[in-house]
Amino acid sequence: MKKKKKKDRRRSRLADLEHEGREEAECGRRRRAEAARAPVLIVDDDADHRETVRALLEAAGHVVVVFPNGAEVLGYLASASELPALIVTDLEMPVLSGWELMAFLERTAFIDVPVVVLSACSRRAPRIERAHFLPKPVAPDRLLSCVEALTSPRNSHAQTDAPGASLQAHAATCGLIFAG
Repeated sequence: MKKKKKKDRRRSRLADLEHEGREEAECGRRRRAEAARAPVLIVDDDADHRETVRALLEAAGHVVVVFPNGAEVLGYLASASELPALIVTDLEMPVLSGWELMAFLERTAFIDVPVVVLSACSRRAPRIERAHFLPKPVAPDRLLSCVEALTSPRNSHAQTDAPGASLQAHAATCGLIFAG
């Protein structure tokens, strides 16, 4: 009788572990599916900086697409099947600057895509409308907290009542300058 109870408990524990494993796997699949929905676009002409931000955001579970200038982002957006979750851009770049990229976004269907400006060009920061500004160099945890706040499902631009509302609502959370 003791052997049977021990064997039954072992089977029960194995069944519990299998169930827990399936739940964890499903949770992981859901997280990956959510992250895969909409990419974060990183636009910076400095390859080292671009790759550092890419690695940081990918390690946090985001799907990331990188570009060396605004012109390449426009090509990507023209063929994209969905809005990006967020655009992180430098300001001073060759070909098409971050300033020009943001002007384009303001005039198009991409107006509600949140923008984080990550730039050493702080002298003009207060004139940036509808964007968060972080001066370079930025602390990784500060950038991550802002990206997380702006890309969380409850703050998705698809659910925003008014253009820029999620940016204003989370400016304090990000600890960033918000002009707009």
